[in-house]
Amino acid sequence: MKVRAALLLSLVILLPAGPGGGGSAFAARLGSMPAASQLPRSELFTFHSDVFINFHHFLYRWAQAGPGADTSRLDRRIRVRPQDLDVYEQMDATQRERWDMPVAYYRANMIDRDLLFDDEMLALRDCLVMAGNFCDRIAARDQATLELLNEHMGQYRMFFWEVHNQANRAWIAELIPLALRFEGEIAPRMAAAYTGAWPESRNRVDVTFYANRVGGYTTADGHITVSGIEAGTQGYLGLELLFHEASHGDTMERPLHRLVRDAFDAIGAETPRDLWHMTIFYTSGQVTRQVLAEAGIDYPQTYAEFAGIFERREDNIRAKAALDAGWEAALNAGEGFPQAMARVARTWEAGGQ
Repeated sequence: MKVRAALLLSLVILLPAGPGGGGSAFAARLGSMPAASQLPRSELFTFHSDVFINFHHFLYRWAQAGPGADTSRLDRRIRVRPQDLDVYEQMDATQRERWDMPVAYYRANMIDRDLLFDDEMLALRDCLVMAGNFCDRIAARDQATLELLNEHMGQYRMFFWEVHNQANRAWIAELIPLALRFEGEIAPRMAAAYTGAWPESRNRVDVTFYANRVGGYTTADGHITVSGIEAGTQGYLGLELLFHEASHGDTMERPLHRLVRDAFDAIGAETPRDLWHMTIFYTSGQVTRQVLAEAGIDYPQTYAEFAGIFERREDNIRAKAALDAGWEAALNAGEGFPQAMARVARTWEAGGQ
């Protein structure tokens, strides 16, 4: 442990001492970082409840939807929990004024940047969760963000972190036994369906009180960020969600993209924009249902069914019909996926009939 701490500190010292003072922020962080951000792991996933990445996402959400925000056109899923608003109301005037400072910064500088599709935001997230590693990749403007998070961390810890951390850890405690019990069956079936491979290293799962508007996201390296408080992340839905999110890693998603593209190229048709993602929703749900059924467990509603994914748009409805006709049988058989995707493509081109 001392060797690791010394290594991290040496990496922090090497950070550029730009206007945001990123090096000093993370030197301070190392002195106060909880000993157990990483919690019990399964064979395929490591679970973390990290105070910095939680604070970052909380400020992002508060800036979007907290007091003073314009929520008139905001996605209804983007809201601050009433319990957190109650805590804010109980602050005295000085405490509120201090809390409003980082919120104002995020409102002015951060919420127009997407948590998943902005490379600079992903670099910032990686810097935060790796305790100094990868911080040389962050944008110059985010040196100031690091300094701000470090400066205001004490208030987050005082008023919000205990409840957020308890919720994160409760979610992990529920999911660990499910992952340990079922991952050995679910993972290889999903990799086979995508004609891909499960990643060799464990997927990192950062559990946060707030995530993005859909409750979670994953980057190409298989790094998962998920909210533990959303209705769609609980119990067996949460188990399915782990494998849905892991499907977005390069070793899974890229072969799936190729599988879909090749099937449509073979019939001279244009590849539908979102069919690959609909296939992930469909596959993660059906495979989870299969594996649970083999254990005598009824899983009546997959995540896509819970969230109404296949009812939202005409193309989603069409995708569900094509997957029912061409993909479900291959999932049940556990083989023949290129041929199955070819059937999906033909059914899609026939209008889903």
